[in-house]
Formats: sequence, C-alpha cells, structure tokens
Amino acid sequence: MDHTAVWTGSEMIVWGGYDQATGLSLNSGGRYRPATNNWIATNVADAPEGRNGHSAVWTGSEMIIWGGFGLFQQPSGTFVYTTTNTGARYDPVTNTWKSMSKINAPSARLRHTAIWTGSEMIVWGGERVGSTTLNTGARYNPATDTWRPMTVANVPASRSLHSAIWTGVEMIVWGGLSRDLSASTVDTGAKYNPSSDTWIATSLTNAPAARYSHSAVWTGNEMIVWGGTYAGPSLNTGSKYNPVTDTWTAASTTNAPARDRHTAIWTGNEMVIWGGASNGPPVNTGARYEPLQDAWTATRAGDAPSARRNHTALWTGSQMLIWGGFMEPPATVNTGGIYCASVPGQLLNISTRMRVLTGNNALIGGFIVSGTDQKKVIVRGIGPSMTSFGVVGALTDPTLELHDSRTTLAFNDNWRDTQEREVRATGLVLSEDLESAIVATLPANNSAYTVLLAEKNGNPGIGLVEIYDLAPSDKSMLANISTRGFVDTDDNVMIGGLIVGSGDRGSTKVVARAIGPSLSSFGISNPLQDPTLELHNGNGSIIATNDNWKTDDAGGSQEDEIRATGLAPIDEREAALLRFLIPDNYTIILRGRSNATGIGLVEVYNLPQ
Repeated sequence: MDHTAVWTGSEMIVWGGYDQATGLSLNSGGRYRPATNNWIATNVADAPEGRNGHSAVWTGSEMIIWGGFGLFQQPSGTFVYTTTNTGARYDPVTNTWKSMSKINAPSARLRHTAIWTGSEMIVWGGERVGSTTLNTGARYNPATDTWRPMTVANVPASRSLHSAIWTGVEMIVWGGLSRDLSASTVDTGAKYNPSSDTWIATSLTNAPAARYSHSAVWTGNEMIVWGGTYAGPSLNTGSKYNPVTDTWTAASTTNAPARDRHTAIWTGNEMVIWGGASNGPPVNTGARYEPLQDAWTATRAGDAPSARRNHTALWTGSQMLIWGGFMEPPATVNTGGIYCASVPGQLLNISTRMRVLTGNNALIGGFIVSGTDQKKVIVRGIGPSMTSFGVVGALTDPTLELHDSRTTLAFNDNWRDTQEREVRATGLVLSEDLESAIVATLPANNSAYTVLLAEKNGNPGIGLVEIYDLAPSDKSMLANISTRGFVDTDDNVMIGGLIVGSGDRGSTKVVARAIGPSLSSFGISNPLQDPTLELHNGNGSIIATNDNWKTDDAGGSQEDEIRATGLAPIDEREAALLRFLIPDNYTIILRGRSNATGIGLVEVYNLPQ
C-alpha cells in the first residue's frame, strides 16, 4: 500500500510502497500491459531506496519518483527510518534508472503531491517526520536535471493528505490536514501558476466542508472534489470548482457513496470512484458521477477486486486499472482488477494503402481533433515491410510530414532517427528501419491536420499511411479522417482501414464519403469522375456499397438522411454511406466505376449521437 502507479499509454508502472508482511518499504515494481495481461518486473539495479508515501509522475518517456518514507542511510553511516528528498527517473524502454539532482531540492517529506505540467514536475506540501506539515515545494526540470524553488508569497497553509490537479495552465491544491492549525482539517486551497510563479487563493464561498484523504479530478473545465474524512465519519459530499469564475457548485448526494482513502479517475465524461474505507473497514464498491446530469450510478459489483484502501487507480482511455492497497484483517494485497466504464465508441485508427506517386498524386491524409483535451497520436508511413505480405512494388524508403493549418509540425524519414523511444513506448514499433513514424500530442477544438506520405527518392510505389489514437477519451476524439490520392485499378485502388473502438453506449455513428468530380473546383486537374464505395467488416464481408450518394445500395433514397448530417456531397456522382458501426475492424474500398482512374478522396466522419 501507499505505492505509486503511472500510465504510459500502453503500460501501468507500479513502484514502491509498504509491505505489511515484512514491515519493509519496497524498492521494486512492475509494468503491467493490459493488452497482453502480463507483468514485467522493473529493474532493481540502480533503483532508489525503498519507500512509501512518495510521489510519481509520467513525463511521456520517463517515470519520476520522489520523496517518501523508508530506511535511509544517514551521513554517519547508520540507517534510520525517516523521510527523504531523493528521487530517480525510470525509463521503461531501456528498463533503467537514472538518479536526480538534490541541489535546491525541497526538504524531505511524504504524503505530498506531485503533478506534471508538460515540462516540469511540481512537488508541494506533505509532512516530515514528527508529522509537521509543509507549505513549500519546488519545480523539477528533467531536461536540465535542475530544481527551482516556488514562491511562498500568498502560499496556502501547510498540509498533507491534500489533493492537487493540473488544469493545463495552473496547479490547484485543496483541502488536507494541517498540523500547523492544531491538527485541523482545512477547506482552503489555492491556484499556482508556474509561468508567473504566483499563488491565488480559491474562493471559500460554497466550498466543501474541510476534509483530508479525499479525491480530486480535472474534467477539462472543472475540478471535482469528493469524499474524505475530518477525523470522523467518511463523507459522501463534494463540489465542482470552476477556476475561471472562482466558484463552487455542490454535487448531488443522491445515491452517492461515503468513503475516504479511495481512488477517483476521470473517463472523459464521468468521475469513477472506487474502494476506500466507508465508515469502517474497506469496501470493494464504487460509483460513477456524471457532472452534466449531476447524477450518481453505482458501478457493477460482479467480479470486482477484493475490498481495499490506499490502493491506486488509473484510466487507460477505455478502462480503469485498480491495483494493490490495504485490506482487513490487516494485510497488503498484490492483486487488482480492470473496470470498463462508460465510453462511447470512437474512431481509433485510419489507414490507407494505395499507389503513391508525386505532386498532386501523392498520398495525403487528413484528420480533425474535436473536443477540449489534447490528442496523442502516432502516424506511421509503411513501405518495405509490405513485401513480406506479397505486395509487389512497395515504397522502399517512405517519408512522412505532419502539418497543421499553418506550418509543418514534424518530418520523419527513418523512425529510429528522431523518436525511437516515443515510438517504442506506444507498442506500435515498425519492423523496417527505413519506415517512418511521428508521435505527437495535438491541440483539439476542431483543429485540422494533414499527413503527407512520399517516397524519399521520388520513385512511385505502394505505400500505407496509418493514424492511431493513442489516448481515446470522451474529451477529445478523431472527428474526421480522410485520405486523398491517385485511385488506380486492381490492387492499386484506394484501400482504407478503420478501427471502431469499444464503448458501452452501443454503436458509433459514421458517415463515409467518396469524393471525385468536385475536386476539380479545388484545382485538381484529373479527379476521379464516378467514385464508388465498399464497406467491409472484420471478416471481409461486404456490409454496404454505394455509387451515387442520393440512392442507397438497395435502390431506395437516402438523400434526406445524408443531408440531415450536413455532409451531403456536392456532386450527385459522388458516394456516401451513413451507418451505425459496432466495435470492429473495417475496410473501405474506393474505386472508379468501370475501372476509371483519377484523384479521389475518402472521408470518414464520427458523428454525435
């Protein structure tokens, strides 16, 4: 218990904690990959000393652990159980540890908080041996291995067992237990802006009652505080805090569970709390809170892990991972469970295979990221490895470019040259060094992006471009994915692949379009004059076809349904399909009627339901 866990995008890394059986703080850990349901031990060579009550953040390539309580060697050479101000960085790709600088590091502590800003880890609060709470902290930059102190002007009261979240621009700390106030729980908080190194107190008006050992999540525009205790009963109350307006709104308590020392995660549309203590021993139940409806729904009880508190919980983008903790009778546990919360189906991947030429005949992919949160993607350019699948005339050395509406964001020729660590961390490693990949975290808000796949030497060949959503979330999604290129005949038609991710809200509503004649109005001199569409499921069976969009494949009219989406093609000869797709792998084939050739565009839109 009192261990840490971080999510890398493909693995959960668990490290440290306290083992009730031996009475020792641990310096071991493991990496759990849900896709294969297996564990890999973290290296103990050069690992930091064992500890519990420490913190951990994920930077995108490393896990940083810091602080905590354990058996540490003193300058005199003796070993003493105490707090520490040391830490280390773990690289899961190389399975190695790297020490951190102690120069200007904060004082030793445990039960503090740490958040990752995108470039720095901010450590704040906590307590030292003797239960003296702290209101100091510091910022650590792993790129330079340096610490910078934080201002103490307007800093909130000292505390431990508080909460901290990162909004994208500032850290918000709230609640906790302050030993400076006669061991009093607090109902205060503050917003820290690292750009200006300033603190601003959060409003007390309508703030939740004082508490500690509670939870807090960030929704994209609000912080939700829930549960906890005040050295009395477990609480079933909480509030939503808007940092822009500095206002609190109470959350409903109808069907809300009471608990402390639990966990909470944000799925993209709801908060899921689980486990913890509920006015006594630990429990193995939970609940889902939907802030827009201000309503609670119990999580299902079947197959839930054993009751526990002081465990960890992570959201993978589609599942909540529970692990470790403390149970009754007194014992620590090394078990966990996976909970699939409410997530809508989404477009997780688009891929297109076709003959890649030059100029306007190159393979050009496009996608739009909707929502509020950033979207992490990997784009891959495949060529030489396709020969092992019987493809004749594949590109020998593909290159990739990623553009937004204004500039080139990234270029890659050979994937190991620039982002090998990031690509390996996704689990989507390419088999040929000459193939290309780009990993990027992109702004949402209906931002449009373009991918260009070309042959380095300018020679034509068959290429494959793929775009994967690495962090599915209801707060951002691939709303539109498209590919433009030269549509030939036989094996050189445009073949698109599409993965619809799982969710518990049923099928995903999509519109697929095949555009040709109307491209001439955008300066394309040889557009495909009469494109057709075929949609195949994962078994290869044709589930829908279309030639001209106003008429469906059975000969009836679908004009009204297509127009209602706002995505009706301009030219009657262009094709479109409106379908509700269950989670599966799909193939879309764009070809010219009567084996015609020319520039074509295939598009898939993820529509709200």
